[in-house]
Amino acid sequence: MQNIETDSTTLPFIRERLKLHSTQLYPDDCRAAVLLPLLIKKGELHLLFEQRALSLKTQPGDICYPGGAIELGERAEAAAVREMMEELLVKREQIQLLGEIGRIPGPTGRPVHAFAALLTDYDGCSSPDEVDHVFTLPLRWFAEHPPLLYRGVQSCAPGDDFPFELIPGGRSYPFAERHYTIPLYLGTSPLIWGMTARITSAFCDILRGDASVSPKKTTPAEVPHEKN
Repeated sequence: MQNIETDSTTLPFIRERLKLHSTQLYPDDCRAAVLLPLLIKKGELHLLFEQRALSLKTQPGDICYPGGAIELGERAEAAAVREMMEELLVKREQIQLLGEIGRIPGPTGRPVHAFAALLTDYDGCSSPDEVDHVFTLPLRWFAEHPPLLYRGVQSCAPGDDFPFELIPGGRSYPFAERHYTIPLYLGTSPLIWGMTARITSAFCDILRGDASVSPKKTTPAEVPHEKN
């Protein structure tokens, strides 16, 4: 008979394996970090945005903030700073962390660590491998104009090659759907929407002191655009 500690059919073995599996495979459900950059231009705070390089395989041309994956053993804020340094070609001393915005849920429900920082002595350069160009928009405009919210739906239905005939109801089976909101700031050009708008909105909610309140629909107004 096999030893209880090595027999894969025993409860103690199963408990230990599940514990090890959960701590190794899913050490944190939040494995990406983003840094919202603030700049002072003509005495006024601006948000700095990137347009992703058109050569990228994922989300080419999208508007975003600097950010990316958190490396093994790396703190979230350190990852956000590192990504900003790599994407905007700046030095660590040019980045002044202001604080954490929060864990912002993405469209799939998986959260992203978001931070805010003041960027100083920035010359407008960026990495051509990751960034097409950067531009800034006044923070005041975003503080005064909450985003419009639209409803999004994600279906869990499988593809056509799934054996529907083997499950109750076949193709009529009521597969689950995930409902979420898609924020966008009408009046911005290029359009600020999706995850970038969600982070921006969360930051502005904090500034207004109503971080727990969802933004309401408002009439859009054109925002001044400045290419860096």
